[in-house]
Amino acid sequence: KRDPQTTAWVSDCIDVCQALGVRVVLLAFFGEGDLRDDKPGVDEVVKRLKAIAPKAEKAGVILGIESWLSADQHLEIIERVGSKAVQVYYDCCNSNDRGYDIYKEIRQLGRERICEFHFKENGALLGQGKVDFRKVRAALDDIGYAGWIQIEGAVPAGPDLATIQPVLTLSFTGNAVFIGWGWQGQKTSRRLRVGANWYNGPSLQYSFVNRWENLVGGGIWLDF
Repeated sequence: KRDPQTTAWVSDCIDVCQALGVRVVLLAFFGEGDLRDDKPGVDEVVKRLKAIAPKAEKAGVILGIESWLSADQHLEIIERVGSKAVQVYYDCCNSNDRGYDIYKEIRQLGRERICEFHFKENGALLGQGKVDFRKVRAALDDIGYAGWIQIEGAVPAGPDLATIQPVLTLSFTGNAVFIGWGWQGQKTSRRLRVGANWYNGPSLQYSFVNRWENLVGGGIWLDF
């Protein structure tokens, strides 16, 4: 909302997404980009999204908003922009920490307005924090959600010791699954993962040619 170059950056990002076959761009509004209690900032964001949304629609790319705003506030932005290319990238933990009824909000936004989800806990392992993921799953089933769920860091509070935890990342559209273990320190966002991976989709090595591949294997990954 502050940098005048953001429209150009998002426009370039849409071009890259189209070339790589990527469907969703995450637009994060935190820190200096926080939209809470900032009507001029929201107005500016709406203005810029209106300018860039037609290009995103034509390219088949979704601009996913992740912020501290409530479902009602997100819906207001979406309605003002008036484009199906602008949706919500819903973070269950962040919204729960803000005091929103996330189970109600998921149903309120619905499948047509949520592009993807973030699952995590602040200061706890998944299932051991404040979010009831069984109720989240029920809400997802109710709206018929069948897209990506990104599992972010979930590290218990305590000293800066490497935490070992199970990691599962999957696409409910059915083209990618990773399952294994991850090691992550309390003070770093880097994570070492060891496990098995299955992928069925456009070639990862030859992104710009029409080649499809089916991959099964194991490995070690370092996430920065």
